[in-house]
Amino acid sequence: MPEITVPITIRDLRADDLDEIGWSGSACHIASVREQLGRVSLGEVEYLVACPPPGLPVGKLGIGFAKRADAGTMYQASVYGPQ
Repeated sequence: MPEITVPITIRDLRADDLDEIGWSGSACHIASVREQLGRVSLGEVEYLVACPPPGLPVGKLGIGFAKRADAGTMYQASVYGPQ
């Protein structure tokens, strides 16, 4: 079987990405993610997305830093999959 390689960019989740990640959960979940993005500037959480060309997110991961000063806790890991 031939191998197909697709470049993936990992970057910060931005508020303008929220309309593109409906696959990761309900409208309530997206509202929660929007709220959590406010904690990024406080250093309490980080949200990352994985994007192939043309740059639309196909994976999302939250990392919390509030529980332990020396480590992050991964949560809300989700990947887009065809329905």
